[in-house]
Amino acid sequence: MATGTAPAFTVTLNAAQVTLFSVDEAAFDRWCAAKGDELECEVPKWTDPSAGAALSDLFHDAQKAGVIQGDASFELQVNGDDDAEVSGFYAVLKNAVGDQRLIGLTSGWTEVPFVGEDIDARQGAREHLDEVCAVANVVLRTIGVAGPLAASPHRHFGYWINRALRTARC
Repeated sequence: MATGTAPAFTVTLNAAQVTLFSVDEAAFDRWCAAKGDELECEVPKWTDPSAGAALSDLFHDAQKAGVIQGDASFELQVNGDDDAEVSGFYAVLKNAVGDQRLIGLTSGWTEVPFVGEDIDARQGAREHLDEVCAVANVVLRTIGVAGPLAASPHRHFGYWINRALRTARC
């Protein structure tokens, strides 16, 4: 196997500055009103063994409703990843147009955040959508097109919850 001193490939960005991903307040209000009581069933519960898939579904539904705003040159995909011990997701940024739409940028796996049981469905949905946007924005900041990288409360790797045994490990 040959060893080289240069990377196998690099990512070249055409944008000097991009718009960060966020939740559009007015669109979020309309979306929640349209969902009504249905929203409570769609908000991922931390203890649900398919919380990653539920988060992905919630995000894509909100995205289709125009709730998520961001730079039009990027397509933000959220892929749930669940197993018996923990649920998480991958936020993947891809080119929205052009020839290289198969390659995605991600910061890796992120655990589905804990949203307290005392939080109503609307606030729970908002916290989940804000978390996905924060993860995507970390990727944008890491590649240097969206301001400095700030501290983030979301967890990547390293912290695992075993729901069946009710244990956690680092």
